[in-house]
Amino acid sequence: MSDRESPLQRAKSQHVRPKCDKVELTTKELCALIKYREQSIYNLVHDRTLILGKHYLKPTPKKLLFKWSEIEAWLGEAPHAEARILDDAAQGNQVASGDSATGKPKGKICI
Repeated sequence: MSDRESPLQRAKSQHVRPKCDKVELTTKELCALIKYREQSIYNLVHDRTLILGKHYLKPTPKKLLFKWSEIEAWLGEAPHAEARILDDAAQGNQVASGDSATGKPKGKICI
């Protein structure tokens, strides 16, 4: 092995897990703690990466409450989750700049 660390390895080794006193967090609070966009969290819920009853609760049809202890455990056991979020963000940027199916820009009339 080399004595030199890659930038990704260095970032992971320097990464400090956030501390939280709350048991349940709203989507915005969770995003502030783990530095993910709200849409990324919703994508994880939609893809069933985060499981209803285990990682989050749904007290009303439009409200999600995340269990911090379970999210913290999920972050610890899934180091690939950050890479997956980056992939989602890259796909989101692609979709935002155009229709991924046709490759044509959205919102513009093409004649």
